Amino acid sequence: LDVDLARGRRIAELAREAAGRGILATVISQHRFNPSSVIVDRAVRSGRLGRLTTAVASAPWWRSQGFYDSGHWRGTWDLDGGGALMNQGVHTLDLLVSYLGRPVEVYAQTALLAHDGIEVEDVAVAVIRFAFGALATLQATTAGYPGLDTRVQVQGTRGSAVIEAGSLTYFHAAPESGVPAQADVRNDAELEIHAADLPRSPRLDNTYLEGHYRQYDDIADALRTGRPAGVTVDDAFLSLATVVSVYVSATLGAPVAFEDVVDGVHDGLRLRVGQSTPPAPGSPSPAAAPDVSDASTRDPSVR
Repeated sequence: LDVDLARGRRIAELAREAAGRGILATVISQHRFNPSSVIVDRAVRSGRLGRLTTAVASAPWWRSQGFYDSGHWRGTWDLDGGGALMNQGVHTLDLLVSYLGRPVEVYAQTALLAHDGIEVEDVAVAVIRFAFGALATLQATTAGYPGLDTRVQVQGTRGSAVIEAGSLTYFHAAPESGVPAQADVRNDAELEIHAADLPRSPRLDNTYLEGHYRQYDDIADALRTGRPAGVTVDDAFLSLATVVSVYVSATLGAPVAFEDVVDGVHDGLRLRVGQSTPPAPGSPSPAAAPDVSDASTRDPSVR
């Protein structure tokens, strides 16, 4: 949508006005359309997982010093909008918000621990409380060599699901007859994948492109039928506002009310990284860390 919340807010207003004139506006959030994401979304919306209680979203990635040195805009508040969360972790956070709904409160800390010459965070952690009571933890980093797979884990009173690197790696929901007295931890992920009837596109052999193709199909169908797109500008604004809430909380060193951020109460706040820690005596500086290729990152579709 944008890296600036005020501009994002204006775009959302214009999109709502355009919708009244029959003009479709949408934002690419391709991970929502991955088959695994669709399976979990259906389970959440149908109530198969019960009342959602907790969730974990993690984007434990690595970016070398050379990555940030490769463009003057990288690692800046004005042009990049943030660091590990805004750029690398945003799609993981977007899935979290799509499952749990509207945040109520965000309490976060950020740090710059492994890179030189940038303004933004390479580590962000947060606790998010959602409108229906669920609590979630969020982690995003570009300071975790060599980088691990993204993970979204949702748990409810009737079931749990885990998506790792875009694949459904765990799924179990209680039978319709009720939650058994003894916990059944068997993994039904493969059964869910087969039952979902979401075949992969024959047009590609790259898992990371699957969501893009499926979202383009959704947009085309929305244009043909006149229905809203599967992802609205308001959806994207909600995720952007959650990212900004993390930064506002880290800057203030206190929990923030999500609606205050949405309403622009903190629009004039100068964002900063909460902590920048020098290396311990005798340890290599961030610039001396291995400048490995960022091609090893699990999802090349994200900056």
